Amino acid sequence: MAKDKEREVARKLFIELNRSQKDIALDLDVTEKTVGDWVKKGNWKAERTALVNNTQNRAEKFKAVLEDLADEQLMISQKIKDAEACGDFKEATVLRKTATSIADQVGKFQKALEKLDKDFKISLSTRLEVIDELFQSMQDYDKSLYVNSLDFQRYYIQSIAK
Repeated sequence: MAKDKEREVARKLFIELNRSQKDIALDLDVTEKTVGDWVKKGNWKAERTALVNNTQNRAEKFKAVLEDLADEQLMISQKIKDAEACGDFKEATVLRKTATSIADQVGKFQKALEKLDKDFKISLSTRLEVIDELFQSMQDYDKSLYVNSLDFQRYYIQSIAK
């Protein structure tokens, strides 16, 4: 029973917190081989990869890059103004080229973000089919659990339909 709790903690540390097998073994006072066996048997590497590469995470990374580029663009704009104020038009021209390059990068990232959103958006009908399957499986597995979740089912379906 104690190993079950350790395995569940190890799973969370490995998948969600991206910790190494060695660190997990040290933290939980188990052997590295034990953690390795859990990782292999539970297919945790695939789960961790899926979590890292899911659409929302990739979209967040794109947004962070866009934010950095926007900050850089603001800084360049100020440098252009400063260069012009000092009469250094050559420097202002070089900075404008840099600003144009940044604007191009922003456009490419925004386009990629839109494509990501479009390509991975699940249609409402597909989502409802999956949910219907899930609730049917729940009913087959445990009828009382199914009955107790009816209010939640109604709430969830209404919320995704919006």
